[in-house]
Amino acid sequence: MSHKHVIYICGVSLILGLGCSQAKGPVSANAVNGSENTPLTIQDKSQLIGGPAAEGRVGDILMANDKIRVIIQKPGKYQGIQSFGGTIIDADRVRPAGEPGHDHFGTLVPLINIEWTVNALSMDVVSSGPNKPTIVRVNGVLDTFDYLDIDFIEPIAKQLTGTGLFYSPRFDDMDDPFTTTDLNQVDVNVTTEYRLDPGTNFVKITTTLNNHGESDVKMPVGDFVNGSGQVQLLIPGLGFAPDLIKQLPGDTPAVLYPGLPNTDVSYGYFYEFKEFLDPDQTVPTRLKSGSLSYSGVTGVLLGEEFPKVFPVGGGRDSQVNFILPAGQSRTMTRYFVVGDGSAGSLLDQGMQILKLPTHRVSGIVVNGRGDFVAGADVAILNADGNTIVTYRTDEEGQFSGQLSTGETPVSQAFGTGKYTVSVHVPGYAATDVSGASLHSSAVCTPDTVDMKKEDALGIRCVLGASGTLQFAGVTDAESGQFVPARLTIVGFDPSVDLDKTDRFFDHNIYDKPYGVADIQHFNAHGNLGLSESNMMRLAPGYYLLVFTRGPEYSMEVRPVTVTNGAVIPIQPVVLKHVVKTPGYISADFHVHGINSPDSTVLQENRVLETVAEGLDVLQSSDHDFLTDYAPAARDLAARGLISDNALQTIVGDEISPNNLGHIQAFPYWADPEESSGGALDWSYSDSDVVSPAPDYTMTVPQIMAEARKIHGPDKKIIQVNHIAETPLSIPIVTGWVTTTAYMDGFGVQPLSTFTDPVTQRMLAVNSPMPLPFGDSPMIGTEFDAVELIPGEAVIDHDMVQSAIPVWFNLLNLGILATATANSDTHTSYGLPVGLPRNYIASPVDPRDTAGDQYRNIDPEKYADPIRDHHLIISAGPFVTMAATGEDGGVAQVGDVVHGHQIQLHIEVTAPDWAWFDTIDIYANTEPLPADDDGVTPLKGAAANPRSFSASYHQPKYVYQPTQVYRLRDGTLKSWKKENGLITATLDLTINAKKDTWVVAYVHGTRETEGYKSLFPYSPNSVKDKKPAPLEGNFTLNDFYSHPDLDVPAWALTNPIFIDVDGDTNGDGHPFEALYVQQGISPVKMSQ
Repeated sequence: MSHKHVIYICGVSLILGLGCSQAKGPVSANAVNGSENTPLTIQDKSQLIGGPAAEGRVGDILMANDKIRVIIQKPGKYQGIQSFGGTIIDADRVRPAGEPGHDHFGTLVPLINIEWTVNALSMDVVSSGPNKPTIVRVNGVLDTFDYLDIDFIEPIAKQLTGTGLFYSPRFDDMDDPFTTTDLNQVDVNVTTEYRLDPGTNFVKITTTLNNHGESDVKMPVGDFVNGSGQVQLLIPGLGFAPDLIKQLPGDTPAVLYPGLPNTDVSYGYFYEFKEFLDPDQTVPTRLKSGSLSYSGVTGVLLGEEFPKVFPVGGGRDSQVNFILPAGQSRTMTRYFVVGDGSAGSLLDQGMQILKLPTHRVSGIVVNGRGDFVAGADVAILNADGNTIVTYRTDEEGQFSGQLSTGETPVSQAFGTGKYTVSVHVPGYAATDVSGASLHSSAVCTPDTVDMKKEDALGIRCVLGASGTLQFAGVTDAESGQFVPARLTIVGFDPSVDLDKTDRFFDHNIYDKPYGVADIQHFNAHGNLGLSESNMMRLAPGYYLLVFTRGPEYSMEVRPVTVTNGAVIPIQPVVLKHVVKTPGYISADFHVHGINSPDSTVLQENRVLETVAEGLDVLQSSDHDFLTDYAPAARDLAARGLISDNALQTIVGDEISPNNLGHIQAFPYWADPEESSGGALDWSYSDSDVVSPAPDYTMTVPQIMAEARKIHGPDKKIIQVNHIAETPLSIPIVTGWVTTTAYMDGFGVQPLSTFTDPVTQRMLAVNSPMPLPFGDSPMIGTEFDAVELIPGEAVIDHDMVQSAIPVWFNLLNLGILATATANSDTHTSYGLPVGLPRNYIASPVDPRDTAGDQYRNIDPEKYADPIRDHHLIISAGPFVTMAATGEDGGVAQVGDVVHGHQIQLHIEVTAPDWAWFDTIDIYANTEPLPADDDGVTPLKGAAANPRSFSASYHQPKYVYQPTQVYRLRDGTLKSWKKENGLITATLDLTINAKKDTWVVAYVHGTRETEGYKSLFPYSPNSVKDKKPAPLEGNFTLNDFYSHPDLDVPAWALTNPIFIDVDGDTNGDGHPFEALYVQQGISPVKMSQ
């Protein structure tokens, strides 16, 4: 159950009118949930806004007029970004009677001195009623922002760039600067007022801070903003979702969240420029505001430049502009705007609020025949080519809005008055008179405007060339029925500049990787997406249409040349189920959707994509949210978009403390009455107090233990996620030593750590470094699985150099965790669901057994085969391994086999497009720590355990297979390619002198003749740079041979455990791990 720890002693005093203005020390907490009734308190569910991102519940506050509706969450302790109540969590336009609400907003949380926010204790309605402003006052106390431990940016910067940045101790919640520094003059009690006037579409937010001391104090202020729903991030002047190189030194005058297509609500965050002017300038000049976006959350520092607050290198202190004068109060004013889905409606209102000088821009978008084009995105670019705002054309193809004249320094926040106009409509591409691409969908006349002195009216934009594809659906070869499938359009969209994809859309959402023009999914009607249309537009050019349904099915490739005005019929596509996996079901344990703050994928779309990728189980894993996909699956089945027997759904949770790393837990039951479905609140600790004093989170062992108690089936899986990903892996963030290589020379035991718990929001431990196993609150061994890689790591070496060897270390220590691999997909483009995937042993196998039903996959028994290692990982091939012992007993993957001389039998099957040519065998492998090059053992970063296991340092290892079988040297003799399949069998003998685990790793190697990469089944084929587009009538072989594109297919088994001598240590388990046998493992066997 979730924790709601609210209405503390100070809060009660405020409610009673007694006040707490002198309270400086910590206030003890008393767990009471809710707040007093007010005229605006939601009494019934019918008053809630609703929508894909809605979190409002009975007891919250509803502010409404004739334009917009906004919900402020009641005081409380909550999971997720908001951490505490008293903040905006839902917002929508007022809609006609009977039309459901469409909330797509996350939250807006005050930022005080970087790592603090306001813990709301009470809310009062100051004003309400007809023709009156609605004013809600929130009284709260400065408290640590639980959701993000911001100081992680310092070690990450050092590890990634080699150069640290200065993170002032004043910003660090390891201490309480509001007690130990001059910030002790700041009153910890904070008041925020929300004001909604009649007839307006914005809420004015004023937060008042008080200085009771005799000297001025400085501290940064701002907000954490999260759009969350089907909206995308646009920072005027920096573009859509700017990369950090552009964002960190840049200026953030506002944060806009325009809606995705078909989303008719948008959100804007503005602030009062007059409160943040440069005092050294005679002409009013606005101080620039910095921002940083992370995992869907944008932190905005009002009037502060990020590089000055966090200067690179040492020797410089932070430069902070915000001054709280001695003996005075100071208010920061922000405006939360609700728009019509466009960015333009937000900017128009924001500049009107700020009283900035503007001129009007207007125009029309038409096609080559002169027909109006609705829904076109019109981008207004500044002199640097960065987007300031976009407009969306109406049914008559028209767009209009207000743009800054740039005539004053303050107004230049939104442009200097000179602008370029560009248009994007999917499927259209414009060229200049020479035929060169304009990287735009239209030619605008004029395409540049000077609005310093006058309006710019009557701009006419004419779309360029476009063709149309007309599909006949995808059918299953055996049944002859339409089936969901994925279409990857390989090619290069001439309307998009690969170097400037942030002009029109958020690349985190529409990340179309190199060589991929588009990705679509067919439904069971043979149409595209959730629609009843079988047609789509595509810019003229040469493309490859690649149809897939996951690695068990054949791939169909259709070349097509699109010409202007042509309607090109695509003949029916037939996909064959070529790889049989009897006794196994496939699942991706790590899938995000709209309930994660950094994903926009609707539940219905995620269901269709999962079926189209040939998965058997759709398992949710939203950040700190329990999502149940079953209702969406039933809805799609009722509409005929998927079959009635298409998949099973499982509820999971990615528990996401950024101070520790991510942990996955499943299966659960979602509780619709809870705002986060009943997810665990990992930020809760019995040691917390309501004050600016240091806050603490659950320890790693506590999280693992508490996660097992959440409502759901009795047997659960606890999985350590991202085991090799620097900012998100518990072993990396907290610096686990998993190797025994440093025992002799340094005396450092495995499962120790040099990381101070205090730096990770844990209580201090009175023990010398490194902290041994059992003393560190950051090391827990009660987990069942480790996620070797998320999907994005398929294109780099993290799995081989870091993840697999760390897993081997854990196995040798006796932590027999099941290895898994998943997509960690947040989008519908670059990271498809199910790549990689897990094949789980199951008595119910509907894809391979006629009559089996997906509903009979029992969530109560789902965890058993996963915990028992009966799981095979696949990024293309499917591999099985069996072992015959000296007693004649046969063991499958995950089982124990007995004897010294063991016969292994391995079978690999893959569709002919998922190339493999090598089988590696690993047995009790002991990796050696390596330098950051991943080649040199025990040198450089690996020369000593402190640097090798430093917090946020990704450890790399060198190791060799026990045996290798290759196609190119003739040792993989049984390899053959025929009838759309690549197959290989392998029989070998393992002579074990001691208890031994054995793993098989199957993969392709580029050096082998005939090699194929996984592209475009794996669309994300380029890690860092984007090469020049291929020209001419290319084939997939051109991508396979491209030097910058290398995505090998692979598969990995979990171990078979060889027992040679029975249960020698009396732990009830016949297998003893290597370091347990040697007496150097600090853990006891738990199995």
